[in-house]
Amino acid sequence: MSTQLQEFVSQIKICDTHEHMWKQESWEADKPDILSEIFDNYVLADFVTAGLPESDKERLRNSSNPDISARFQSVETAWKAIQFTGYGQACSLIAKKFFGIEEITCHSLVQAQDSLPIQWEAKDRLAILRDEGGFHHIQTDDSSWECIRDESGPDFFLYDLSWATFCSGTFDLVSLREYSGIEVRNLNSLKIAMEKLFSLYGPLAIAVKSQHAYNRTLVWKERSEEEVSPLLQKRIKGKELTTEEKNCIGDWCWARGVEHAIEHNLPFKIHTGYYAGYNRMPINFIRAGNLCPLLAKYPKARFVLMHISYPYQEELIALAKHYRNVWVDMCWAWSINPHACTDFLRRYLHAAPINKLFAFGGDTYRPRAAVAYSIQARNRVVQALKKEIDNGEITEKQSIEIAQNILQNNQLECFDYNGRIQALESEKCKIE
Repeated sequence: MSTQLQEFVSQIKICDTHEHMWKQESWEADKPDILSEIFDNYVLADFVTAGLPESDKERLRNSSNPDISARFQSVETAWKAIQFTGYGQACSLIAKKFFGIEEITCHSLVQAQDSLPIQWEAKDRLAILRDEGGFHHIQTDDSSWECIRDESGPDFFLYDLSWATFCSGTFDLVSLREYSGIEVRNLNSLKIAMEKLFSLYGPLAIAVKSQHAYNRTLVWKERSEEEVSPLLQKRIKGKELTTEEKNCIGDWCWARGVEHAIEHNLPFKIHTGYYAGYNRMPINFIRAGNLCPLLAKYPKARFVLMHISYPYQEELIALAKHYRNVWVDMCWAWSINPHACTDFLRRYLHAAPINKLFAFGGDTYRPRAAVAYSIQARNRVVQALKKEIDNGEITEKQSIEIAQNILQNNQLECFDYNGRIQALESEKCKIE
């Protein structure tokens, strides 16, 4: 029997705080392929760790090969081993919701492929996400400094200003000159170039984002200009830097990015925890606890720590409880480990302020995958809060208030959604 909580969660417009969503031109150019739509996402990593050869994984992804049956048969055994993981469940959700597939088999996939159009309609991208997915808006990290008004949905498709290569100390000097108009010759000109990026794109960004945990430790150290300046000169001259030297430049640039984010009233998102992909995850890099020196240094910043720092989620709850400037984003985590995420929500509720928790981000580039991940999140939010009701910890009315906050209200406030939309409208007026 449907409850008031279930009804509410199924209908609320979710603020999606993290995607890598295709832009309109990429969506229109994509060739409809049932296997790509269902499997070209994080589940590919589960296929490989289940033992699938790389060649079969690539064969599954190869949409230029029209033989749907042969492509799936090569992965069918591995699929049976991973279909119940969070990634696997999301694939089944895509198949059922969008293509009417009750069970993924060679036969059902071939039938679905035969029913696909010659190409996706341009309007489908927004319609899938806003109308079928029930999203309020989505925030996309496209690994770019440039944030501009997206005319395919100006109040829906919002973008992060990427700071990952700066935090890694690996930013491209040529690209920096092209985007900022500043040629970096020394530390002072690097400062000016970073200031220019923020003056150009900061007002139009929804946040600053960095996923440098894929390249280096999240441990941050305060660095002096005297330390960084000779290393930057070495970099400008094209000399190879050691890992520690890159981290030194990265730490300094990271701090400047946080300072600019504060100045421009932008949250600073940081990837913590689990890696996408497979066979490479230095576990000591990814702990959110590594960030404590940075959190203490910048109390006026709004740090959004992502992915529940899985598998160090208890540590992240402690940070949110202790640091006023820490917000927690459950993006991607529902599909990484649904049960851990359900448990995390309940533990967080009784340890840290609920106004600092964001419940969803799909972290994908395909619209249908984002919707499937959101279904996982909606279902699991209901499960977690229902357990709290059954245990007598909260009332159903309180559970609905919690759902309203973690799925929408907290995000609108932290990211100053209305202020960002006004800035985008002002930019449109300037252009016209």
